[in-house]
Amino acid sequence: MSLISLLLCICSACIVVAILWYLLACNNHLDNIIKGKTYKQLLLLGTVVVFTLSYMYLWANLLIKDHSGTVLLDIYSWFSQTSGVGNVSDPFSLKIFSLIVSLTGSVVFSGLLISTFNNLIQRRITAVEEGKIRYRSLYGHDILIGANELTFSVVQFLLSNTKQGSDSRIVILSKHPAQEVRLRFGHLSEKQQRRIVVYNGDICEKQTLKELKPESCHRIVILGDDPICKCDSGNILILDQLTRILEKKNKGMFADTKAVKECYLSYCDDSFMLNYFQDHHAPSIHLYPFNFYENWATKIWGYGHLYHVLKSRESFQYFSLTQGKLSPTSDHFVNLIILGFNHMGMELLKTAIKICHYANFDEASEQPKTRITVISDETEHIHFFRSRYSGISHLPDIEYTFIEKSPYDPGVRTRLPELINHPQAISTIAICSDDADRNYTLATHLPVEIYEKKNIYSC
Repeated sequence: MSLISLLLCICSACIVVAILWYLLACNNHLDNIIKGKTYKQLLLLGTVVVFTLSYMYLWANLLIKDHSGTVLLDIYSWFSQTSGVGNVSDPFSLKIFSLIVSLTGSVVFSGLLISTFNNLIQRRITAVEEGKIRYRSLYGHDILIGANELTFSVVQFLLSNTKQGSDSRIVILSKHPAQEVRLRFGHLSEKQQRRIVVYNGDICEKQTLKELKPESCHRIVILGDDPICKCDSGNILILDQLTRILEKKNKGMFADTKAVKECYLSYCDDSFMLNYFQDHHAPSIHLYPFNFYENWATKIWGYGHLYHVLKSRESFQYFSLTQGKLSPTSDHFVNLIILGFNHMGMELLKTAIKICHYANFDEASEQPKTRITVISDETEHIHFFRSRYSGISHLPDIEYTFIEKSPYDPGVRTRLPELINHPQAISTIAICSDDADRNYTLATHLPVEIYEKKNIYSC
C-alpha cells in the first residue's frame, strides 16, 4: 500500500470519528440546521454531495491513473445510479470501489435528498397551517387585526362588500392559533375560504403589522384578540402603530400618491374613546370608530334594520321601544325590564336612556317618568355600571331600580307581573345573559301573566 493510500485510510477513519463526535457531542447544532431555514438545509445537502464526490475522486485516482477527467464522470454515474456498476472493467478493486460509490449514492440521493425535499414541503405545509408564512405580493387586500366574537360577521361583510375584485384577499392577524381562527369560517363556501389568509403573531408589534403591508391594502378593521369589552387600549395602540407606519411610507411623497386608508376601529367605552378621537389627527387614515353593542342596541330598539348573517339581502326590524305611542301630550311611558345584565344589557340601558330622555316628560307635573328595572345576580356588572354612569341617577324624568337577585328567584317571579301592570306602560322585557341557552329558557318560562299582556315585547 502506498503512502497516499495509507493517508487516505487514516483520513477516512478521522472523518468517521469526527462525524460520530459531532452527532454525539455537539448538542442540537445539526437539529437546528434540519429544522432551520431552507437555505441551510440545501447548503447541508450540497456540502455532503460535493464532499462525497471529491473524496471518491481522490480514491479513484489511486486505482486508475487517469488524468483526462473521465473518471469523474464515471464516479458521478455510479454515484447517481446503480445500473453502471456491472459494466466496470478490471481491476477487481475498481469494481469494489464502484460498488461502494453506488451504495453511498443510494444513501445520499434516495435517503438524504428525498428526505430533505420532503422535509421542506412538510415544513411549508406546517408553516402555512400555523400562520407563519408571510406573503410579499399582497395588494388591494383587506386587513383584519384580531379575532374575537365579531370576526365572522366582519369577514362576512368584507366578502360581500369588495371593491377591488372578487378574488381580493382578507388577511387576518391574531395571537390565537391559526387553525382555531380558521374554524370560525366553516360556514363559508370553499371559494370564500380560499380568499382568507391567517397570520399568527403579536397584533401590537410594529414589525408584525408591517408584514400586513398596510400601505397597499384596501381597508383595515381593528377588533382586538380579547373580548370586545377588553380591547379599547390595545386597539388604540394598534392604530397608533399603523399610523406611524403609513406616515413613514407617505413621507416625501406627492399628495396624489400618498396612501390614505379606511380604518374601522372597534371600541366599547364611549368616554374613553371620545377623548382619544378628539386628539387623533392622521391624514393617512380615515377613521371610522364603531361600538358593536351600541349599534346592536340601536337596532334592537327599532332604529335600524338588521341583516341576516348568512343571507345579507334579507333584513328585518325590531319593534320600536316606544311602539309609536309616545307624543308630547300622551300619558304613556316606557317601562323597560332587563333580566340579566351583561355588556349588551348595559348598552341597551344606555341607549334606552338616550331615546326616552324628555320624550314626553312634563317638568311642571314631573310626569310621566320612564321606568327602568334591572334584575340580575351579576352584581359586579351592576356595581360597575352604577359607578361608571353615576350621573344618570340625577335625571329627573327617569326612575331606576336595580334588584340584585336572579331572574329565577321566586320573589322576583312574583314581582314581575306587578312591574308591568300599569295601563299607560309601554312595557318591554330584555333578557341579557352571556348564556344563550339560559336566555332561551328564561324567555319561554316567564310568569303566565306576562304572556297574556298583548303589549309586552321581549328582545
